[in-house]
Amino acid sequence: MTGVAILLSAASHWGWRRKWEPRMPQVAVPRGRRVAAEVRDRYDIRWRAIPSADVVDGWVTTRLRTLVDAAVLLPFDEALSIADSALRSGSLRRSEALARAQTLDPQLRPRVVRVLKAADPHAANPFESVLRAIALEVSGLHVRTQVRIDDDDGFVGRVDLADEHLRIVIEGDSVAFHGDAQAMDRDFKRYDRLVAAGWLVLRFSWNQVMTKAAWVASVISAAVRLRRACTCAGPSSAR
Repeated sequence: MTGVAILLSAASHWGWRRKWEPRMPQVAVPRGRRVAAEVRDRYDIRWRAIPSADVVDGWVTTRLRTLVDAAVLLPFDEALSIADSALRSGSLRRSEALARAQTLDPQLRPRVVRVLKAADPHAANPFESVLRAIALEVSGLHVRTQVRIDDDDGFVGRVDLADEHLRIVIEGDSVAFHGDAQAMDRDFKRYDRLVAAGWLVLRFSWNQVMTKAAWVASVISAAVRLRRACTCAGPSSAR
């Protein structure tokens, strides 16, 4: 098709982690190009002009163009997953992407800037990125990524997300993380210590985070209301 790989297909080429894999390869072709029906059945075709400066090796968008396209065209959680991974890889600088955002149409710019400012290279994987995307939409909640928490006995662990003022911990729990009885015992001990130290701990499964975002957000919102209604929030021992 002499087209250009874009969006999730381009992100895959650059080795960036994604919330979902594309159902079909995503390819841009010049406007006006006729594409046979049998080809359209096998590819996700987008008709758009992509400058040669935004294409590498003649077939895939540059890292910078890929990140900006993701922020413009994908839902916030999917774009954040890619942006987190791009920064985590060290292949792009936030300042470079923000500078590119200033050249965009004013209607598109806020969407890109929002994703770039929220991006965090400390997020371990798309599971954590999507969970953070949900948490960022909850009013009154201010979370940080991979927060270290100590209690009177010392180091408890690093949690996926924490609001240190409200003392709310939000964790994404995968089945693989609890691979054996010893790992489960360590995990239970960690959460017990968090609760005993005054933290409200919320734990969500991969399926809940990836497919039931509205429900996850409602539970987090309820936890925020609970904390704000009581006097248990206060100085934290997070670092």
